[in-house]
Amino acid sequence: MFTNFSFLKQIVILCLLTFHVFSFSALAQKRLAITIDDVPNTRQFEEDGFKPSLLQLIDSLGIEVTIFINEGKIYDTDFESDNFQLLYDWVSNKRVRAGNHTFSHPRYSAVELEAFQSNIIKGAAITAELCKKQDKTYQYFRFPYNDLGKDSLQQLRIAKWLKEQNYLLTPFTIESSDWMFNYLYINDLKNGDTLSAKQTAAAYLKHTSANLHFFDSLATAIYQRDIPHIFLCHDNKINADFFSGLLEIFKQSEFEIIDLDVVMQDEIFKQQSHYYGGAGFSWIYRWVESHDLRKEMMQAEPEVQSYFDRYHDLIQKK
Repeated sequence: MFTNFSFLKQIVILCLLTFHVFSFSALAQKRLAITIDDVPNTRQFEEDGFKPSLLQLIDSLGIEVTIFINEGKIYDTDFESDNFQLLYDWVSNKRVRAGNHTFSHPRYSAVELEAFQSNIIKGAAITAELCKKQDKTYQYFRFPYNDLGKDSLQQLRIAKWLKEQNYLLTPFTIESSDWMFNYLYINDLKNGDTLSAKQTAAAYLKHTSANLHFFDSLATAIYQRDIPHIFLCHDNKINADFFSGLLEIFKQSEFEIIDLDVVMQDEIFKQQSHYYGGAGFSWIYRWVESHDLRKEMMQAEPEVQSYFDRYHDLIQKK
């Protein structure tokens, strides 16, 4: 692990300048598991005329994904029976592995332990039974907002309980703020601004590519080897419309899409987290002991400030 900040800065800059010229041999063994949070998106399902757009696309592309389910979404619209069928279609698909993302997506650092535990239990009521009938394992859990708790004690208490419930905490190493780009994309479409929508989608794909290479380069510099990655995205419209674009980015970078089970066997994911706050950033940062080193890494990330500014402006106007 790096201890010299200036040395890290040199490594990061070198990675950012050279990721486009990596040799094929360096990329050939790269692997990545795709995880999708906030399934099922029942509001989008209704808007799409009860067509499971993202699921159908994933199935047609022939890739394996792991989804993290909020069962409360079944009750977000007036079409509970259709929404239940949507959940069933996701879980029963042979290319899909299902995990628990709580019932109603609460932020753990903002609620009591017992309330959060109850939300996890409630979030498994339907999915666990569906997985059992499909002879599928149901073992993964992901925190909403990737908020593991406000301090070390809160994190330790829930970690102990999750282990007792035979859940495996699911980290991620790469994401690309698709929730923010999706909000902007939908706003563009609602305003009839198709040009801006295309530009927003293009910026999302460009940012995904930049983040993919940044975190992969950073991990390689730290661990001196290729590590398997876990990519986090969400069940939303921008991914339903541009998921093929994401796969093309992975393909061009010579990443093989593999099952989450395989990725989780790597020793990288057995490391201790050294971050004890509620921020939901990459586990590559969480595994770093030094706060200053972590901060320096984060400051080197590809930035999309103009899009975040636009997002916050729209939120404030609501």
